[in-house]
Amino acid sequence: LPLLLLFLCGGSSAWVLPHSFTSFLHRASPLPRAPPAPHCPPSVHSCPLSAGHVGRAKRIVLHGISGSATSLDEVPHVTLQAASGQPITTLPPDWDKAGVYACFDRDGYFMFVGMSRKVGVSINNHLQVLGADQCYAAKVQVWDKPTKDDLEGTAKAWIQECIDVTAPPPGNTREVEEWRLKAKDVKRAKESIRFAEGMGEDDATSEIQRIVKEHGVVLFQKGTRQFPQCGFSEATIGILDGTGVDYESIDCLDEDKNPGLRDAIKNFSQWPTIPQVYVKSEFIGGADIIREMVETGELKELLKPLKEAEKEMSKASFKTVSPEEAYARIEGDGYVYIDVRTEGEFEDKNIPGSVLVPAFRDTPEGRVPVPDEFTNAIANRYPDRESKLVIGCRSGVRSKAAADWLCEMGYSQLLEVDGGITLWASNPKLPTRQGTKDAAN
Repeated sequence: LPLLLLFLCGGSSAWVLPHSFTSFLHRASPLPRAPPAPHCPPSVHSCPLSAGHVGRAKRIVLHGISGSATSLDEVPHVTLQAASGQPITTLPPDWDKAGVYACFDRDGYFMFVGMSRKVGVSINNHLQVLGADQCYAAKVQVWDKPTKDDLEGTAKAWIQECIDVTAPPPGNTREVEEWRLKAKDVKRAKESIRFAEGMGEDDATSEIQRIVKEHGVVLFQKGTRQFPQCGFSEATIGILDGTGVDYESIDCLDEDKNPGLRDAIKNFSQWPTIPQVYVKSEFIGGADIIREMVETGELKELLKPLKEAEKEMSKASFKTVSPEEAYARIEGDGYVYIDVRTEGEFEDKNIPGSVLVPAFRDTPEGRVPVPDEFTNAIANRYPDRESKLVIGCRSGVRSKAAADWLCEMGYSQLLEVDGGITLWASNPKLPTRQGTKDAAN
């Protein structure tokens, strides 16, 4: 194994391979999907991977360390993505210890090996920076009181297992920096929002109204998060970052993107200075007031419902039900059947009262997902996130994807039909029809 360089990031350590060793970099063999183990809670899917799941990787025992490095084949993996597509909110309790971890993307490719004084903190950082698609699953080895050789020996061994198959994990190379970023730095790098395209100075007030209505927390500031143009703006950014709430910022000094905003926001709020903070469309105050609210605890209480809503949205999931149960819920509980198939499929056979909202489109290149088109249509027709919706397709594959997209938007009363209309139509007691579509626009 070539000489490895140690980089520190957010309390974790990442082995980074020299440039000369990464010229042939490409992905390792994918790990096959495995079902959740019976004993695992729904939010933490874990199961052991059998030998061969990392190709021809062999067990490596490093001498001179306290104990032997456990092969990746012998370590169970934990899925980090909830049914909603968002990162899981509860990590295994023993991940609060020091250890070594390996991360895999949604396709099962080996992406990164890290060491950490608190493995859970480091993995949560990766989830915030990269999301649950790139950091989809993890294998973790923890100790109560590990030695330096325990940590370094295991990290080297796991990287070597990947190298034995094809190449080092991409996140452990110099070229790929994302796995060494800190979440707080990424949040600070978030782009500012701006006026809609084509808006002029006369539109400033209407744009302010739109912005505070569309976003839960908005900071009207001088400059950007990365480069605030006054000390009060910088201080307010620091306070909002410290709350952990998701917020948007807009530069009042940028006349090209936000013409007339600097004066318009003062008139709109009847407040003479900038920065200004809005929460749920309501003006809260400037830098001094925000600082005082932090000291009294008022800001924490004000933002608490928003943070809880963000947390609940990440937990949102759907329930898969039989056609018979779906029909009973439609008839008795006011659920609406959303058919996510194509128009041609719908015309051939559908369910009385169902609404056609295609989640996929047929193209010359094949059938492709259209998540933005689908979710926009649903949001326009059913803006209430408590809307009772039954999602169905032909056999139950596309409907699961569509339900996942709606979970990400915060829809919480979702049912998905097991087996789709194919299984539905096999029961003569359940109604079907041809044609007569009701499409969402």
